[in-house]
Amino acid sequence: MTEIIKTNTERVNQVIENVLQLSRRDPGTPKRIQLKTWLTKLAAELIKHQGFNKHEFHLQIEPAETEIIADAEQLRQIVTNLCNNAKEHGVKDRLKLQIVGGLIKEFDHPVVEVIDNGPGIEPNVAKQIFEPFFTSRNTGTGLGLYIAKELSETNHIRLEYIPGPTGGSCFRLHFDNWQRGSRPA
Repeated sequence: MTEIIKTNTERVNQVIENVLQLSRRDPGTPKRIQLKTWLTKLAAELIKHQGFNKHEFHLQIEPAETEIIADAEQLRQIVTNLCNNAKEHGVKDRLKLQIVGGLIKEFDHPVVEVIDNGPGIEPNVAKQIFEPFFTSRNTGTGLGLYIAKELSETNHIRLEYIPGPTGGSCFRLHFDNWQRGSRPA
């Protein structure tokens, strides 16, 4: 009984913290970030502090010197949330997480894709994943992807979900505010 109370208390606390975070949201401090270096450090943090295994990550940014403009802490929250969702909803003990991106021919701006090998998201559920308090599990708060979407918009980043062709999920971040030779605002 004590464990149930503790678990539910932690969930309520998480909901309160998430709601407070939304109400305090500020535009942040956008700056130029070298994507590959920054993502390499983030992956190391996730391995050290979030329980990821180094063999679960594959990181590829081309060209390696690709830069974006964003608030580093808010971008950290976005990518961490996407990685944690992949871990929570993915294939237990066989998680494969790819973070790929850079300057891709089909876009005129940098992108980052967080791709997992999980079961994917059902189409009827995918329509709602960015809505506040929507969750497909009774242990979730339904705020994670909503916060990721809101923080993305604050940073002029477009976040979209793309179903994998054979399962899995891809969340793509479009850095539309980027321009060659641009300077942070």
